[in-house]
Amino acid sequence: MVEIYLNGKPHYLRYDWHTFCVLERKAGLGLLNLMDEILGSFKFSHISMLLWAGLLHEDENLALEDVEKMITLADLPLIGNKICEAINEAAANLTDIFNGLPIKSKRIN
Repeated sequence: MVEIYLNGKPHYLRYDWHTFCVLERKAGLGLLNLMDEILGSFKFSHISMLLWAGLLHEDENLALEDVEKMITLADLPLIGNKICEAINEAAANLTDIFNGLPIKSKRIN
């Protein structure tokens, strides 16, 4: 988890399997397609959605609109860095999980 201060209060960003599934449902895109879209074009709504999803573990009833009210333009660089840090942390954990699975890729000719 990655600590972030919003409105002067500490919060913790956490991304896990549930978070990524929620993001996919909210965006209507698979995670990799969502990340491609986020990296390809800056939208305020992307930042809000990623922040919201990372905070859901603190309150499952947290509304996206409530998170948008926590964000100030001055905080955007910090928020972006914290989101990246937390997603990188989660990606490392997912990589460890997938590396331990007995999955063999099949080549289709």
